Amino acid sequence: MRKSQIILSLIAVAFLGGCAMKTKILDASAVSMKHHYLPEKAKMKSIGEVTGEFCTDSSQEGQIGLMDEAIKDAQAKSKADFITNVTFYSTGQCVTLEGTGHTLVKK
Repeated sequence: MRKSQIILSLIAVAFLGGCAMKTKILDASAVSMKHHYLPEKAKMKSIGEVTGEFCTDSSQEGQIGLMDEAIKDAQAKSKADFITNVTFYSTGQCVTLEGTGHTLVKK
């Protein structure tokens, strides 16, 4: 291989690796887009691990609200009222979350 081919190959590998890189943004103890607070004396039932994702397209500017949208996505898919032990990640133009879903137990 010629030197220029090696350099181009290394640049391509670095570029592709950077596109797929998952970077931790934030840890949160509990989040919800359905409820402002946990009602007094409320009980919750764990429903297991949940994930959510929101990706911007090239026409959107900034990253305001991406975590909110990822929370809404996770709650819509899992029907969770709250998500605990949440970690948010950035992957390219997407924000993902991983956490434990909980539903409120009706009395």
